[in-house]
Amino acid sequence: MDSGGAATARDAYQSAVGPTLWVLLGHGLLMVFVMGSLVVRVGAYAEMFRDMRMALPSVTTAVIGLSDFARRYGVIAAPTLLLADGVVFFYLWGVARSKKLALAWAGGVALVLLGLLVTSLLAVDMPLLSLMDQLGGGS
Repeated sequence: MDSGGAATARDAYQSAVGPTLWVLLGHGLLMVFVMGSLVVRVGAYAEMFRDMRMALPSVTTAVIGLSDFARRYGVIAAPTLLLADGVVFFYLWGVARSKKLALAWAGGVALVLLGLLVTSLLAVDMPLLSLMDQLGGGS
């Protein structure tokens, strides 16, 4: 391999470091919000739902299961997923030199994290609204 090709590859890798760090920062912040919502908010309501022995919608049951998983394994799972995200983005941007695909990956991951955040927030609100409706109708 000639030195020109090695310099080009090195430049591609170096040019991928900055965007990868920005993507990891953004996805890391979203991950903190998702984990916080799952562990703190959903966890608190899950205990209340269990104590009341409420029949819950499937989405709420799934989110409570995800909350339990996040509480048990989140310290290992979140950084591992973030590392894998960074590796894929770096590969797409620097090695495969497909900036469009790398940005599509970053956008897709961000949408999944935002979807998880919104779902975790709404999933615990649905049974609460139903309970408030039942209590209001019974008076």
